[in-house]
Amino acid sequence: VYVSPGYTSTDMGDKRKYAYQTDYFLTHDNNDQHLTLALETEQESHNSTTMDTRSVVTEYGINFSDTYHINAAARYDHNSLFKDAATSHVNVSSWLSDAWRLHTSMGEGIKNPTTVELFGYGLTYSGNVNLRPEENFTWDLGAEYSFEYLEGYIDATVFHSRIDSLISSYGSSAINLTSAAQIQGIELSLVASPPGNALKLTGSYTYTDTDDGTGQALTRRPAHMASLSAIYQYSDKTSITSGVSYRGSRDDQDWVTCPSSGCRVTLPGYTLTNIAA
Repeated sequence: VYVSPGYTSTDMGDKRKYAYQTDYFLTHDNNDQHLTLALETEQESHNSTTMDTRSVVTEYGINFSDTYHINAAARYDHNSLFKDAATSHVNVSSWLSDAWRLHTSMGEGIKNPTTVELFGYGLTYSGNVNLRPEENFTWDLGAEYSFEYLEGYIDATVFHSRIDSLISSYGSSAINLTSAAQIQGIELSLVASPPGNALKLTGSYTYTDTDDGTGQALTRRPAHMASLSAIYQYSDKTSITSGVSYRGSRDDQDWVTCPSSGCRVTLPGYTLTNIAA
């Protein structure tokens, strides 16, 4: 409900999703295989408008003697407001030795606008009924090293995404970017636990370089993100967790100072620390 002097508006929204999945497993000559079939239906309503999506997903995976792993998936979406879409994804990994593993994946996807992005709400957000679905193509390539004397691993992965018609906020509405956006970077991750020790450490760092298609960085996407956490299992029923996470500075737009164009501003980074028991 939105209330202002002399004006009151009410927006009603509802989102429901149902899914069914069945899996079939087969082992032959030390090769493990699986076949998955999934059916999904999702209904998103906004006031008097409803958007229905019905999807079929199938996936096949095979594990060759715990050395080579291949997974391939395909998805078909039927949407009541946008044209049907077929997408696919494949990932492959291979153990080069007891310590080293290479992995890569490649896939395409689609993201339809939400009903809020399409039709807005109240007086503060008007929406845009002309929005088009986002279309993306993503690949990544990485290497993992498993420690010999520690229970854990370290992994480095480079990634790249191209997004056509990226949906972006624009003042009190939303638009599709006219040029293809690019998101690329590197992700480092660490998991380590000394043998016979109740302590487990996890850490990650991600560097992300973005381009909205005109040479400017995408808004609200920091270039640097990092986290480090530790879990100590004091007893079977008691554990202590502590962690620190960092989110770097990022660009955004100030629509209050510049209501017609949105001045580009830089929001400072911040660090979050938590302790739990």
